[in-house]
Amino acid sequence: METKRALKQMYADATRAEISAAVDAVDRAAIEAEQGARVVFRLWDGKETINGCDMLNHPTPGRSDEIRRILDGGGIFLVGEIDGRVSIFQDVPAKAGTKLDVSAEIERYKERIVASFVQDAVMKAAEEKLWKE
Repeated sequence: METKRALKQMYADATRAEISAAVDAVDRAAIEAEQGARVVFRLWDGKETINGCDMLNHPTPGRSDEIRRILDGGGIFLVGEIDGRVSIFQDVPAKAGTKLDVSAEIERYKERIVASFVQDAVMKAAEEKLWKE
C-alpha cells in the first residue's frame, strides 16, 4: 500500500513539475502587453449611453438613484471597454474627506482586469505547450 501511494505521489510531483515548467516557459511580458492592449478604461461623462442604456434613466428600479447618489457624493463611474466593446460600468464611490484620483482609479481597475486575463492566457499557453509535447 505504501509503495502504491509513493508511486502516485511521484507521478503527481512529476506532473506538477511539468506544469510549472510549462508556465515558466510562457512569455508573460508579451501576454501582458497583448492583454493590456485589449482593455481601455475611461471616465464616464454622465451622458453617454452604455450599451444603449441611458444610465441616469436606468430601467432597473433604484439603479438611477444609486448612480446619482454616487455622483452627488463625489464618486465617479468608469467605463471599461474590452476589445472595443463596453463590458464594464464600474462605480468608484468617494471616501469621506478625500478626493478621488481618477487616473489612479483607472489604472487600478485596468490592472485588475488585465491581471485576470493574463492569468487565463498564461494557463492556456502552458496547457498548449503540455499537449504539444
